[in-house]
Amino acid sequence: VTTSDTLLSEVKAELKKQYPTLSHADKLAKIIDSGCTVVEVANLDEAAKVATFIAPEHMELQVEESKAEGLAKRITTAGAILVGKQTPTVLGDFTAGPSHTLPTGRTGRFSSGLQLIDFMRRSSFVKYDEKSIKNAKDTVCAFAKMESLDAHGKSLTLRIK
Repeated sequence: VTTSDTLLSEVKAELKKQYPTLSHADKLAKIIDSGCTVVEVANLDEAAKVATFIAPEHMELQVEESKAEGLAKRITTAGAILVGKQTPTVLGDFTAGPSHTLPTGRTGRFSSGLQLIDFMRRSSFVKYDEKSIKNAKDTVCAFAKMESLDAHGKSLTLRIK
């Protein structure tokens, strides 16, 4: 995603030049043909919207330092955001510290990179009192009927005095 037609042309040319020299050029060619998205936009607001829609695994921000933080905050679905010309994706993957297990295939729209909290057990705690259960009755019974789960509905109605 770029606001620069010149940069867009340069990146495309460099990509065509570099990928044949790589050890997995055949696989990379398929990825470039089917999974590489290049978009020219009018401004950074539009860039943030497009990036958020695409939900990239990695998003490198090659912008003026004064604009980077504000732009990064507006891109809400990228797996990892790397800022500046001296911060290639490989640093995020291999040495910088955040998880390299990132959402791919646009799943950044609803998930994040793997973190310590993903290995921790959490339980929901639910407690109703007599008044609350009565207030929930109509909603619960409607859902139970809609889902054809009679026993679910009865598990509530039998508790109401």
